[in-house]
Amino acid sequence: LEDGKAVSETALQLLREEFLAMDRGGNLAEQLMTAVRRTDESLFYRFSGRGGTTLVACLIYREKLWFACVGDSYLYLQREGELTRLNAEQNQCHTQYAEQIVQGNLDPRAANEADGAQRLSEFMGSGQIGEMDASRRPLILRAGDQLLLCSDGVGGVLNQQELCDCLAKPTPMQACQEMEREIVCRNRAYQDNFTAMVIRCGY
Repeated sequence: LEDGKAVSETALQLLREEFLAMDRGGNLAEQLMTAVRRTDESLFYRFSGRGGTTLVACLIYREKLWFACVGDSYLYLQREGELTRLNAEQNQCHTQYAEQIVQGNLDPRAANEADGAQRLSEFMGSGQIGEMDASRRPLILRAGDQLLLCSDGVGGVLNQQELCDCLAKPTPMQACQEMEREIVCRNRAYQDNFTAMVIRCGY
């Protein structure tokens, strides 16, 4: 896909406008999913399907979290030292495994080992998202919770213990800088772009 950077920047701009127009007294889960679909359609019309991006969108309101995700980026919650992934990936592996479950096969190895298993099945800019991982009910956040939103270049490279070590840094900025340092030190030949955001709840 072309124009990845331009698509990502435009997606942020469009979503920001959608967020500002939301009715906080309405159904925030539905509004967030609608905002993501409308943004996807706008991206398709602007870029004619030539570019795409993944997405992790979070809405935090009155100490509650709603999210909507498209693609293979990661959303983690760290609570009392335990790191839990909140979202699922939209890739060929996930799609094939879901089909296997329907057929009664619970062994994930065939899906994991299939050709193109990590190829995205959904992305922003396609113009017609078939699947979105989104919360229908809010997650109540607690003081001390940390949220980590990151691209596959972070979540697919650093394991959960390494991420926890980074999140133990004094500030969110230092946590992100430590992730960057860990990734750069690996000097991987085919390192994907790496982007991360850390949110600390201090209610």
